[in-house]
Amino acid sequence: MNPEYRLFTGLGWVTPNCESPTAASLLACGERIVAVGPSAERIAQEVGAVEVQLTGRTALPGMIDAHVHLGEFGLSLLRNADLSGSGSVEEITERLRQHANARGEVAAGWILGTRFDQELLAERRFPTRQELDDVAPGRPVVIVRVCFHAAVGNTAALKMAGIWSDSGLVTEDDAAKLLSAVPPPGRDELEAALLLAAAEFRAKGFTAAHCLASSAEELAALRRLSLAGRMPIRVRVNIPYDLLPRLSEMGLATGVGDTRFSIGAVKLFADGSLGARTAALTSPYADEPANAGMLLHSRSELEQMVRRIHEAECQAAIHAIGDLALDRALDALEAAQAARPRPDARHRIEHASVARPDQIERMARLGVAACVQPQFVASDFWTAQRLGPHRIGWAYPFRSMVRAGVRLGGGTDCPVERPDPWAAFAAAIDRVQLAPEESLTLAEAIRLFTEGAAWLGFSEGVLGAITPGALADFVVLPPHTTWPPSSWHIIPEAAFVGAAAAS
Repeated sequence: MNPEYRLFTGLGWVTPNCESPTAASLLACGERIVAVGPSAERIAQEVGAVEVQLTGRTALPGMIDAHVHLGEFGLSLLRNADLSGSGSVEEITERLRQHANARGEVAAGWILGTRFDQELLAERRFPTRQELDDVAPGRPVVIVRVCFHAAVGNTAALKMAGIWSDSGLVTEDDAAKLLSAVPPPGRDELEAALLLAAAEFRAKGFTAAHCLASSAEELAALRRLSLAGRMPIRVRVNIPYDLLPRLSEMGLATGVGDTRFSIGAVKLFADGSLGARTAALTSPYADEPANAGMLLHSRSELEQMVRRIHEAECQAAIHAIGDLALDRALDALEAAQAARPRPDARHRIEHASVARPDQIERMARLGVAACVQPQFVASDFWTAQRLGPHRIGWAYPFRSMVRAGVRLGGGTDCPVERPDPWAAFAAAIDRVQLAPEESLTLAEAIRLFTEGAAWLGFSEGVLGAITPGALADFVVLPPHTTWPPSSWHIIPEAAFVGAAAAS
């Protein structure tokens, strides 16, 4: 037997081009696919391949999450109280107390909580500074809304951050200042967080991720772990704009790296979030008529930032949720391309949550892609209230984008959402409550997290595909799983990365 070659038999393959499972064997040599179908079995016999029998299983290409924060997710698992689903301010404070009693030693004594949504609370408001003061008098307490664009700090935390808010509520830049006061993880804690997060992703069927590194330390840790062969998934690292000078000094740009670790896009923010009402809209929020959100940069500042990314031979990834922010992002991208044309820059909009028909047409004309988050459709149950009836058709317009020819990739934005591609499929194909005409087919939903995400990462034909020459990354479902499944609560039996199962 030749252990370099492995023949996987008994599988029924589901791909974006074939919604019903199609039986075929797959032959891999090292990390690459050599052949699929009858030729795989013939070549396997010639080379003496090791057979791996997976009879009765359905398999899909390995999923790629094109928008994730691995460090934040891992640290939230290690450090934070999970406030998701909280139904009242009292429930939030009680969860924080329990967390403080159980894990008071983490984060140098700071009490942290994440993933609450004030719209789910009985009070329909944010908790206050004073209410967090009562959780643990004298200790800093910070809670972060599920969107990560709004936070509430108690008196001790605000003083340590050098900022002030009578209510304790801060958004966008002030929220970032508050969170920057939290003691950062050391090397060991950061590595543990990244490995824990990546293992969670692989367990759900993701074999690769486009991960925003929140700091130079996280970038270094991701590279270190990947080069050592310790990361269980492939990582394409998106870099915050503040690190662009360092990237340029090192002679790095989008695409530098290998199949385990590579440099991706440079990320910048044009606005905030719908949940915090900081996403920039062209007209005010329907449920807060005095507020139209906020732009985080002036027109000239954003254009200058995008031009620097473009001229550094990097891919731009612009967070734009509101339609005004999307206008400004497209203006900046068009200006950069006009000044210095690059035929395959693949600049991308992160989210594009509110997009008018004229903007969708413009994205297609400019060749600007979008990384979309189907799970937002289900989670953001208040979207209709925020936008009102005249704009609801502009919310998460996936079908319109596909029809117009906009290239799409899928992301979870974890830890905003759970790392669950199956939940994303369900949200994309069944939009009964929110603009159902914008639903995708199941094949299109799969494409978001395979071929589409691969294209966003300049990895088409290498990732997200079951074809000769591609990397042998695939997900195997439990025996005799029907397809489409009767329930999207799926736990894969195995996720193979480079033809190897998790150890």
